[in-house]
Amino acid sequence: MKQHQLNVLALGAIGSAARGYRVQPAPFHGHGPGGLTIAPPLRDSGYELLTRPGHPADSLLTSAAVSAALAHGAASPLVVGTTRFRAPFPPFLRYALLARFTRRKSTVLFNGEKIRLRSDPLLAGSGELRPTAIQPTRYYDTLVTNDALRLNVTTRDGRTVFSGADYCFPAGLIPDCRHSRCANQFGTTTLALTSDDYFVIAGQGTGNVIHPGQWTAPGSGSADWADTRGVTDLQDLIRAAAVRELAEETGLTPAGIAWIKVIGYGRFTERGGLPQFFFLARLRRSLAGLRITRSERSLVDYHAQLHFGSHPPFLASVAAVRAELLRNSARVSSSLWWCTELLSRLAEEDLSELLVSQAEHMA
Repeated sequence: MKQHQLNVLALGAIGSAARGYRVQPAPFHGHGPGGLTIAPPLRDSGYELLTRPGHPADSLLTSAAVSAALAHGAASPLVVGTTRFRAPFPPFLRYALLARFTRRKSTVLFNGEKIRLRSDPLLAGSGELRPTAIQPTRYYDTLVTNDALRLNVTTRDGRTVFSGADYCFPAGLIPDCRHSRCANQFGTTTLALTSDDYFVIAGQGTGNVIHPGQWTAPGSGSADWADTRGVTDLQDLIRAAAVRELAEETGLTPAGIAWIKVIGYGRFTERGGLPQFFFLARLRRSLAGLRITRSERSLVDYHAQLHFGSHPPFLASVAAVRAELLRNSARVSSSLWWCTELLSRLAEEDLSELLVSQAEHMA
C-alpha cells in the first residue's frame, strides 16, 4: 500500500468549493439491532444483526449459513462491471465531506482504486452461493458515503442538505449491496497465528483515518482493484486480497504465510454497511520474526501478542482471547472484535480440523 499525504484537500480550491457548508457529527440513535431492519434478499439468506457487548452502535450484519458456505469453499463466479462507481454528490458536498476526514495533519489517505461489492454473498441453495457482482470505485467514495454515516451537512441558515444515516440506511433499512447507494468497497480482516502460537495484534498508527490508535488484526484493509487480476471467482479474489494485506502488514512475503482460510462475511453497520471478509491464517514466522515495513510505519505503530493454545480444545483458547479483548474493549477495533467473534462461533470439530489438519500438512 503506497502512502500519500492528502495535502491537495487543504488547498484553496477545495476550501472554496465547500465554503458555506458545515459538517457536523449527527446524533446516532437507533442503529443497533433493534433500530434497523434488514432487506428481504438478506433475510432470505439468513442474515441477522449481532451487537458487540458494551458498544450498542457497533453491529455486524452476517449470516451463519453464508459464512459456512464460504468456509467450505462454495464457488461464487464473479460478474465484473467496468463502470466506476462514484458517489452521486455535487462537488460542494463531496469536498465538504472529504475535508472532514483530512483535518488531522497526520492522516494518510490515498485515493486508490478499490473493489465495490455490488451484491452480497447470497445462498443459491444449501451450501451454494449465487454469483457475486463487483465494479471499480475509489477510496474517497467510501469516505463520503459509508464513512459519512454519522455526519450531517448543513447550510449556514441551518438547512440540512445531507444526512449520512438517511443516505446509508434509508428509513432505517439495511439494503442489500445491489440496492445500496454507498461505495461499499470490501475489505479483509485476518487473525494471524505465529509459528510459536501467538495471535498477532497490530497497534494502528495515527495515520489511520478510521480508529487511529486502536488494536486491530494485522491483515486488515481494503481490497485493491489490482487484486482482480487473473481471478474469476469470489473465493480466489478475497483470498488474494487477504494474502496481500497480511503480507504487507507483517513484513512477510506470501510464502511466509503457511495457510489462510476464510471464516466468514459481514457488514459493519457503524460504517454504513461496509462489507468485510474474515480470515484465519498461520504464519511460518515467530512473533519476533515479524516487522513493520517502511510503507506501513505511519499506519502501524507496533505488533503485540495474545497467546493461543497449541492443543485442543481450541475454542477455550479463543474464549481466553475474547476475554482479553473485552478487558481492553475501548482499545479494540470493530474489525478485530468481529473476526474473533466469528471464530468463536465455529464448531470445535471444525476449528480443530482446520488447525490440526493444516499443521499436519505443513509438517
